[in-house]
Amino acid sequence: MSRPEPFINHRPHLACVLLASSAPHLLCQHSPFPLPTYFDQVSVLEQSSLHFVRCFKPNDKKVPDLCETEVVARQLHTSGVLDALRVARTGFPDRQPFADFCGTFAALYKGDRDVFDAKPEKERCVLLLKQLEVPADKYRVGKERIFFASGMLSLLREKRVALMASVAILLQARRHAALLLPPPPPPPRARPTSPNSCS
Repeated sequence: MSRPEPFINHRPHLACVLLASSAPHLLCQHSPFPLPTYFDQVSVLEQSSLHFVRCFKPNDKKVPDLCETEVVARQLHTSGVLDALRVARTGFPDRQPFADFCGTFAALYKGDRDVFDAKPEKERCVLLLKQLEVPADKYRVGKERIFFASGMLSLLREKRVALMASVAILLQARRHAALLLPPPPPPPRARPTSPNSCS
């Protein structure tokens, strides 16, 4: 009976990772997986915001530049992506902390800004949403943030962009009007007084 080969011959990638995590001093300098590279990748992952990426095959023939709708639709259905989107649309997928919401959309508030700024952040958010006539079933107020139904946060952002565009147009109009006006006449020059004149 032949003796089985060492573990590292069967799984070199996994063996290198295990060796790097348990006994990094045993890795040689000529290893195909350098130690600094491994720990650099781990540090990058720890500092990143991870997102789940779902990949789909465009066709079953494995040829480039060919996208078959039926193949992609079948993968979307079997992977549960469509069900996840359906659940997200029925809930409140978008959310923002009170401070971020007030800082972004406070320009849409129409009223006394001193009274508005004196209120707590949570009350400011509710007051702003009521003034913007956001339906009550389209948002929920939590302890630290606001939850929005699908599409509602995008609608508020469109209103903010429209307000910023109107302000920019008004400033440009005033600037052009100031350029078209004739310059003001110079002030009259004071007549010099002679030193021998009597007071």
